[in-house]
Amino acid sequence: MGFDVMQTLAGHNRAVYSVAVSLNGDKVITGSGDGTAKVWDVASAKVVQTFGGHTSEVFSVAVFPQGDRVVTGSHDTTAKIWAVDSGKLLRTLEGHSSDIYSVAVFPAGDAVITTSNDQTARIWEATTGKLIRILEGQQSGGVYIAAVFPSGDRVITASFDHKPKLWDITSGQVTQVLEGHRSMVNCVAVFPCGNKVITGSDDETAKVWDANTAEIVSTLEGHNGEVSDVAVFPSGDKVITSSSDGTAKVWSTTSAQAIQTFVAEFDCMVWSIAVFPAGDKVVCGADNGTVYMWEELRKVPLMVTAQQELDGLRITCMPLGDSEKAHFSGLDPQAPFSVLTTLIAEQIPPPEQSRWHMILPNMAHEEVSQPDATLGALFEL
Repeated sequence: MGFDVMQTLAGHNRAVYSVAVSLNGDKVITGSGDGTAKVWDVASAKVVQTFGGHTSEVFSVAVFPQGDRVVTGSHDTTAKIWAVDSGKLLRTLEGHSSDIYSVAVFPAGDAVITTSNDQTARIWEATTGKLIRILEGQQSGGVYIAAVFPSGDRVITASFDHKPKLWDITSGQVTQVLEGHRSMVNCVAVFPCGNKVITGSDDETAKVWDANTAEIVSTLEGHNGEVSDVAVFPSGDKVITSSSDGTAKVWSTTSAQAIQTFVAEFDCMVWSIAVFPAGDKVVCGADNGTVYMWEELRKVPLMVTAQQELDGLRITCMPLGDSEKAHFSGLDPQAPFSVLTTLIAEQIPPPEQSRWHMILPNMAHEEVSQPDATLGALFEL
């Protein structure tokens, strides 16, 4: 299996700093430097709601588990709760004295946590907007990010001191300090089972931690820039990271190795990333104001053979287990492999929700590592 770009969402005119997905996977929510947050219908890729009440950049968005409300956090020091269907502003959360960097919703949908450059994290009652608790005193510099555990009784925060902290909600006290990053931690996420967390840092690494012992489980190395966001797949066996190096990477949590890199479509910093609840799609927000959605496609083997004829190469393509064949004749042996892939894409569409996994006589590959290699060289003719 592998992810291929499904569609792009264009509508913001500045960087997309935050993305979130509704629990049923039918909507994507985005927050942007243009001061707006948008709700997108996944099926149509159209904007169905724009929230424009902030007076500055929207740094963070989160969706309530019921799917009926969205919370946004802004440089204007406020967080706002909105009705998805009507677009109505339901509540403004005021109390921070500086930028709100992140927002997150508790699993029951009854509370919201915000983090700020004022060195605090604040927990609010979602319906009334009442301030429930302030987490402070253990932060160095602004509190950049927070995530809530599935149990709802713990949160993890990260600040400029490069030491993420786990908090007990009832007592408001720090229970664990995660030490291992060499620079500021930009992002955190909790695994679905609640026993592990992942963090991403300016030190160009992401780390998976045991949430009970605070020990490092694995370090994910491969980005050439700060890790800007992290997300965990529902199965817990994969995570995805985004970076200022213009890439997003999917990693195996078992091997701690990158198993796929998204790069071609970005060519700019990737600020934010989220995984759909079914684990079959991911969405990324980029510095160019574009949102990219990727879908996991099943790979179907396509047997590809070639023979030399007087007028050029004759190439035969046959899906594995199928008797029907497609032929392309008169191809120049010096033509790049991309000529063949274009012909196949135009004339032999793969089954729905899948992509071709081309198998050549001397090699098998999903994407040729040297796409400019000639047909003659690849088929050894």
